Amino acid sequence: MRSSKDRRRWRGDIDSVIELVEPNPKQHGSKCYERYENYRNGMTVRQYINAFAEYPRPSDAWIDLTWDEARQYIRIHSPGTPITTP
Repeated sequence: MRSSKDRRRWRGDIDSVIELVEPNPKQHGSKCYERYENYRNGMTVRQYINAFAEYPRPSDAWIDLTWDEARQYIRIHSPGTPITTP
């Protein structure tokens, strides 16, 4: 049986493409606001995770992906999907 922490981690293809759906919905000045600012339209999950290699808690990036996708703050598309920026 997986722990509840494991279920919170996003699972999918690491080369999937991130699309921003709305402007940063996080509370300005919070750590999650700062992490959300690292998303870029068209970046891959791998690029997002690698951006957190030096953070004190790099595992937060995986949790953010799960949280933000579930709340439709971002969309995650199959690898190679072109994302156009507005």
